[in-house]
Amino acid sequence: MPRPPYAGEAALEALLSGPLAGFTQLNTFRMFAHAPQAGRAWLGVTHAVLNHLALPAALREIAILQVARETDCLYMWAQHARMARRAGVDDGLITSIDRGGEIPARDGSDEALVRRAGREAASVGRITAPTFDQVIARLGHRAAVELVMVIGHYLAGAVFLKTTEVGMEVRPPPKA
Repeated sequence: MPRPPYAGEAALEALLSGPLAGFTQLNTFRMFAHAPQAGRAWLGVTHAVLNHLALPAALREIAILQVARETDCLYMWAQHARMARRAGVDDGLITSIDRGGEIPARDGSDEALVRRAGREAASVGRITAPTFDQVIARLGHRAAVELVMVIGHYLAGAVFLKTTEVGMEVRPPPKA
């Protein structure tokens, strides 16, 4: 049960007006509608990290899934597992993240590096210097900073989603 209850339709419509018109009406937005100015700003950052990064979409989604896993945020996981598949993330990797699979120390892939960064940030509140130095060396300054922004934004999102107990959207059954 969400805490507080979701805002009403009028508040949701007000939140999603103007530049946010046409956004899918997710339960997250129904909760943001209680604080419309902050909610619009949050959605603006979310839009930027989902659509305007040099960081490849697949790496962004791997980072978000790692955060969802480390914080046990089921709502975030459900939303972003689909997005990860659309971004080209392999089902085997998604399953490995979901199961809390180890990140092999010798795995030098960008995917493993991003997972390590997400795990470190979620567990100790920062990406360690050795890992961040590797991120910079592999991805460049811009994508490295963007990765930190993605991880930080979604860590804050996990706190919001879990504290307010936002639930999954109920979708009507498919028509026969």
